[in-house]
Amino acid sequence: MPLLRKSVPVVAAVLLLMVLVLLWRSLDSDIREQGDPHSKVVDPSPVTLLDSGSTELALGARGLPASRSGASTEGTGARSITLIGRTEDETFGVPVAARVEPDRGTTVFSNEVDGGFSLDSTCRNWTVLTVTAPGFQTRRVERSLGTDSGALVISLESTKYTSVRVHREGGEPQQGCGVAWHAAIDKPERGQVRDWVNTSRQLSGRFTNSLTDVDGVSRIPSGHAAYAEISDPRSGTRKTVRVFPGAEALVILPRSALQIQFVDTDSREPVGRMDFDTWFPSEIESMSQRIETDESGNASLWVTSLPVLIRRPGSELWSSMLTPLSPGASSTGMGGRVNTMVRIDELPPTGELVVGVSHCGPQVELLDARTGSAVDGCARLVVRRRGQCSNLGTGVTRCTLRSAHSDFDDPDQRCTVSKGHLRMPCFIPGADSPSAQTGTDLELAILSEGYSPGFFAWPLASPTPDSSALALSLDPCESRTVLTVGSDGRPFRGRVAVYSPVNDVFAWLSPGNVEGRHGPMDWYGGELWVRAGEEREWRLRISAAELSASNTVTISVPTAIGGILIEGVPDGYPVAGLVAKLGVGLEGTIFHPTASTRTTCRFDGIPVGSYTLGPLTWVEGAEQHAIHQQQDFKLLDEGVRVRVRQGETSTIEWLDVWAAGAPMTGQVRVLGTEVRPFLVPQYGPIESNAAERGADAPRMVFGRNSPQLAVDAEGWYRIEATDPIPKLIAVCLPTEGTWGTVQGFQVLETLLPGESVEIPTGTLELTWGSKPTTDVVLVRVEITADALRHPVSTYQSAREFRWQTAKPLMIPCVPLTVRRLVVGRRGQPVRPELGSVTRIAVDIDSLPPIPR
Repeated sequence: MPLLRKSVPVVAAVLLLMVLVLLWRSLDSDIREQGDPHSKVVDPSPVTLLDSGSTELALGARGLPASRSGASTEGTGARSITLIGRTEDETFGVPVAARVEPDRGTTVFSNEVDGGFSLDSTCRNWTVLTVTAPGFQTRRVERSLGTDSGALVISLESTKYTSVRVHREGGEPQQGCGVAWHAAIDKPERGQVRDWVNTSRQLSGRFTNSLTDVDGVSRIPSGHAAYAEISDPRSGTRKTVRVFPGAEALVILPRSALQIQFVDTDSREPVGRMDFDTWFPSEIESMSQRIETDESGNASLWVTSLPVLIRRPGSELWSSMLTPLSPGASSTGMGGRVNTMVRIDELPPTGELVVGVSHCGPQVELLDARTGSAVDGCARLVVRRRGQCSNLGTGVTRCTLRSAHSDFDDPDQRCTVSKGHLRMPCFIPGADSPSAQTGTDLELAILSEGYSPGFFAWPLASPTPDSSALALSLDPCESRTVLTVGSDGRPFRGRVAVYSPVNDVFAWLSPGNVEGRHGPMDWYGGELWVRAGEEREWRLRISAAELSASNTVTISVPTAIGGILIEGVPDGYPVAGLVAKLGVGLEGTIFHPTASTRTTCRFDGIPVGSYTLGPLTWVEGAEQHAIHQQQDFKLLDEGVRVRVRQGETSTIEWLDVWAAGAPMTGQVRVLGTEVRPFLVPQYGPIESNAAERGADAPRMVFGRNSPQLAVDAEGWYRIEATDPIPKLIAVCLPTEGTWGTVQGFQVLETLLPGESVEIPTGTLELTWGSKPTTDVVLVRVEITADALRHPVSTYQSAREFRWQTAKPLMIPCVPLTVRRLVVGRRGQPVRPELGSVTRIAVDIDSLPPIPR
């Protein structure tokens, strides 16, 4: 495929555009800088003018990226830019996708990446801008002297408040706790399923700091999900929670903190100045939080619930093995046989826990083969058999490697290389496969940023006697950036894969971005193959000559485009919240509106394909019920999707379920426990073909990172007039699980929008009636579909416990409708009582077996 060629006038226009880009990058850098979370932040002014410059730049249709101008360029020809601006959240300074309507000229939309928008020459005589966005108050910006002198920043104030309430055990409000707030950037469909729990990957915007008042409350306006880091003024220990707009998180602090000491497993010497991540899986609002040891290896941790999981951060999870050296804790892992984490199931009697830290493998030293200097960055490690990898470079096979730049791979698998030092991890992909266990021609591939892959015999040789680490050399390589544009000249936003036949490597894997920019990526020489969008064949090529001529290469992706028109939009509805999503789940691409009138909304210039359409939260929830895991994630229900064909505009009438029209409220109370439930709305159709499949109840598919309804301290929820209407609401209870799992909860009850419900529960205490077994016995508490107010079929119907039978097992929050537990593979009758503990002596031999 030939590269996109630009004429001289367009190049001149692009040079002018670069001035704007530099301006925006400077602006974006300032907005995204996190700063010190414990310093005072000055509130921004509602309307800000940044820098100065020309108010009107003549740009062609290809001169302004689509991410900077929400308006469609299709059919407009070359229009000059009258004004550029951005919309942001007033509290955090993060971008807000909004509708910007001038009183004269074309309505445009700001994008979700940086909030950028631009007005073209049709808006030259505007006097008032009306800015609307879901969850924010409408802003009117009047034109005044100086408004056109630079980039206009419009801050939007949220219509909802987010808060945390901090109490001590016993209910005493804790005044004076420092709370550092920042916006969430959680987009679970974009990354690995474990990313949502990792606070360090969610930081966005500036911090806003406050102190809890006499009621123990800190409250801020926020149109985004927010993360709150709470600091205890007594001990300095911190707690991190996620709170949705309009919701309140309750944090109950224990009287004292757990003291943890990290020591070398063998020598028992303290391990000082090391970082660890912790997570409380039984708390739905809990996020991972970082703790750091002092010089003596000591750290403090608030244990607000059990179990607690502790791991090394990032890829260091695989570099160090944590071993509990005190009772009440055990080794666990991400799955498989590699247990590098610690799980705390009960607090040690002394209030102190000792954890051993040991390295799994030797340390190697990576050196630049050309200069001899140390290598820095990150690296990916793979073990494979050379004999099984023939015909390398002729196409993608199971032997194809992935560079350290691959966006789709779990970042935990990218090892850190610091000053040349690389600690060999406990787990290396391919090293424990059956073929690797029986093979003799094994090799270790090391792919480090900025270097060609290095291949070394596996297992590695021992270091020389005069060296503490084995020295390995890597050949440096160059880097390249690929810009993808569609047939219309606008950036191609879809997913992109780049393959290098040289070394047989995926040089780049990305779900796509609004700028169509991919890289910098490692280039080992030779041509590159490109696969874009839904294409499965490697039809696009970038020649070695083109790559040699420039560090940035633009490639044209043949795109057939069409549009979508929504008619009958309710007057006053914030259409900036509507999206069209191409594809499903991890591979989806979200498009925002390009134009609207009082009763219509348009998506112009979007690729052909099948789209889920509606408000973003509705789309995220609805598409989960249009796929089925046991059919390779194929779509089962096309009823929630819109087909776009080349050169055509598909018209769809407004769906009533996209907006409630009037507020709806209800209250959910779980009686007999202090556990606070969370509500998951079911959007879209509830599987219309359930009867055809012989299902007794409609199926619900969701996870911890699905859309949720905000609930206050008394259990009240509210669906606003412009919020989508759920078909059903699941009342859920968080349960334990592996690190960052999205499936760790149980459905206690279901209700319709506007309904209220009380769920009576009790606690069960199990004791082993005969001689304790040394094995762990699994105990399962299941709530059947017919026990729910509105029956549904879901794999989130049960909680499972690991019972060490030498001690009693406490099972809290068991609905009174539960009449049987599964202990091992046998059925134990139960009859929980409201608010009390029911003690049961389990005689396993007398229980009836459960049919398989």
